[in-house]
This record gives sequence, C-alpha cells and structure tokens, in this order.
Amino acid sequence: KPSEVTPINAYLVAEAIHASGLPKGVFNMVCGKGKACGEILAKHPKVDMVSFTGSTAVGRHLHALGAQQIKRVRTELGGKSAAVILDDATPEQIGLMAGNVLGNTGQSCNALSRMIVPKSRYDECCQIAKATFESVKVTEPGNPNASKIDIGPLSSREQQKKSYWLHSKGYR
Repeated sequence: KPSEVTPINAYLVAEAIHASGLPKGVFNMVCGKGKACGEILAKHPKVDMVSFTGSTAVGRHLHALGAQQIKRVRTELGGKSAAVILDDATPEQIGLMAGNVLGNTGQSCNALSRMIVPKSRYDECCQIAKATFESVKVTEPGNPNASKIDIGPLSSREQQKKSYWLHSKGYR
C-alpha cells in the first residue's frame, strides 16, 4: 500500500513487476488511507504477510494485530537514518552525505537526516554541511525561470508541518 499522498511511483513499480512476468498474486498493491488499509490487511485471514515502513507506533499496532493470527509482519520503523562519518572521510564525501538529506526534498524513507561524526571533526563537518545546504536552490512549483532546482515543494501541508517540527528539534 503506497502512501496516499504520493502513489504514482508505486503504480510504476507495480507495472514493472507485472511486466516482468511474476505470477499473478505474488505481488499485490492496495491503495487507500493508511490506517484503514493497514488494519484490514493486518487482520485479514487471507493475507499471509504485511510489510510496513513508517512510525514506531503504527508498526507496534500492526504487529499486535498480526500476532492474533500468527501473521508475519516485517517493519522498518521510526529511525532517522544516520550517516556515520569516519576519521578518514574526505570533505567531498562529507558533502555528499550532507547532500543526501535533500534527495526527493528529504521525503524518502531512506533519506539521511543526521550525521554521526568523530568529535575531532565536528566543527569541520558542521561547516561542510552548512555550505552544502546554503548552496541549495529552492523553487516554488511551476517556476518557469528556475534554471537549476535542487529542491522543490513538499508533498503536502502535513509534510511541511512535520518538516518544520523536525527542523525545530535540530536546534535544541
């Protein structure tokens, strides 16, 4: 079940899977609101396995529902992906890691969101990350004058609120 906010990429993946010749029924995609679909899938006796990427609270709930039927539930939960910067990392590598936060406007479940750095390189890593972020070109949707865009709009107002909240936590 793809996100109801951004389902198009999942449709493309489903088309590719079906075009590959995988037997019918091996892969299935269901669209709809997360809570309603997730609960139905986790409870349904003909669903053998549920895979979920998202919040820890929802993952815990799906595991509890699946456990009632001894259903396999596989989850990737709540972690904010970290880049581990080693002592021998080059400034270019550090810049690439910092820039990874920005892929897909930072809205990918695998987008990095923090760096774990050696104490001896903390100031250097902060300067590189700052320079990386300051070089980003942001644009409004549909701006015909944008020649190079690094980051575009967020997928929804809700995502914008979450981004502001996460940003404010980073300043504590």
